Amino acid sequence: MKKTMNVLLSCDNRIAKYVPTLQVSLYENHPDIDVHIYFMYARVDENTVTVIEDFAGQHGMSFTKIKVDNRDFEFFGKADPKRLHMFPYEAYYHMLAHEYLPEDLDRIVYLDVDTLCVGDLFEWYSNDFQDHFYIAANRYGRHDFRAFNAGCFLINLNKMCAENIDLDFYAKKVEQIVSLKLNITGDQETVGFSFRQYNNNGFLVLPKEEKQPTGGINFMPRRNRNCLFGERQFPDLRIIHYTYHKPWKYVLENSQKDNLLPLCIRDGVPATVDFDYSVATDSFLKLFNMYWDYASKAPFYDENYKEAQVRTQELTRLIPETIRSKKMELMQKAKEALNKSNLLCLDATYNDCNFVVEKTDDYMEFRCKYYIKEQWIVFPLTKNLSSGDNVSVNFKCAYKTDAKICLFLVDSDLKTQHFPVINESNYQASITIDNKSQLGYSYLCLSSNSFPKKGDYIRIYDGELKINSKK
Repeated sequence: MKKTMNVLLSCDNRIAKYVPTLQVSLYENHPDIDVHIYFMYARVDENTVTVIEDFAGQHGMSFTKIKVDNRDFEFFGKADPKRLHMFPYEAYYHMLAHEYLPEDLDRIVYLDVDTLCVGDLFEWYSNDFQDHFYIAANRYGRHDFRAFNAGCFLINLNKMCAENIDLDFYAKKVEQIVSLKLNITGDQETVGFSFRQYNNNGFLVLPKEEKQPTGGINFMPRRNRNCLFGERQFPDLRIIHYTYHKPWKYVLENSQKDNLLPLCIRDGVPATVDFDYSVATDSFLKLFNMYWDYASKAPFYDENYKEAQVRTQELTRLIPETIRSKKMELMQKAKEALNKSNLLCLDATYNDCNFVVEKTDDYMEFRCKYYIKEQWIVFPLTKNLSSGDNVSVNFKCAYKTDAKICLFLVDSDLKTQHFPVINESNYQASITIDNKSQLGYSYLCLSSNSFPKKGDYIRIYDGELKINSKK
């Protein structure tokens, strides 16, 4: 007898066409598991639901559709009214799923429709809840409670029922959120706030996932800076969560290849969108192409999405070359800006000039103009560093930021080697060059590996860099 894995999906009509791609990925990665899909919906065309249901049957997956009345979920919108376009009522269905699902189910895995299953989930699915309401893939905290990303998680249906978690329970929590004027992000922080009185905020993160928070379950390319730098292997990848960068959104218009103009397919209509090409490295685009491998086997893979796949393939070929060219152009400009010390300084950053640069006789200050995810301040070296060379840095600095400030070496293929994190005003550190870079390290970079805020700055006083070459 086959083992069963219950999967909960919910969405509105805007993204329902992407459900079959997720179905294909679940089916192909669980050949010996009976995958039973429970689909909660209110605003999906019945013809679309029929296609999704029939497609599940064709692949031997059980399918149960559950029609929901959105009036029962409207009060959730008060928790995060500014982001209802991102977190519609359908995003909150999982919070009351135990009241709609069969009573004999003890657990179910919830997946956002913008996820893709690329490995076997059943071992993770079968873990002991240890008396928690949820097993999540990661944790974070912006408030005085913890939360988890709600793209992929397990729900303990038995505990939900035993603790009488119902509409009235959440209604009181939402009213508290409103009265406290909390800046809550959708369903995930509503859950975090609602279960804050329970042990571990009501959810468990397994040690394996805790050690690799961007690891195998709920891997989010946008939030993993390692996707930005050259090639990366993903040995334990099981769920990819395409949070902001979605494969079906970013394509490239033939007539605008030279300008790399990104387009977005929305309901079959192309529209210009902003796209950060710094994320479009080989590793990142491989994750895009993995999506299209599954999408090509699913319904709704019409001409528009075939075209989007072709554009992704074009990006795979064009982007790394374009980024390298842009980077080298910026590096060349850096040689024209001379700092007081024996380092040279780039007044812009890796992508754009998001720092205000102020030079005085005593220091050089880099101040963040607005909220950004990561920036590089680049100092070209006077000597190319190779394996065995020893590098020491010594400088005084002042800074205002909650983010970690990193100093690292980089070569023209974006391979890096890091110094210890800067955590004091008198910074001294040294490292011996490894043999990872075949080209040799040519640049010293200063960056924040977190999310700087407007007004954050680092001020660098006179310093020195010494190189002890093995040659």
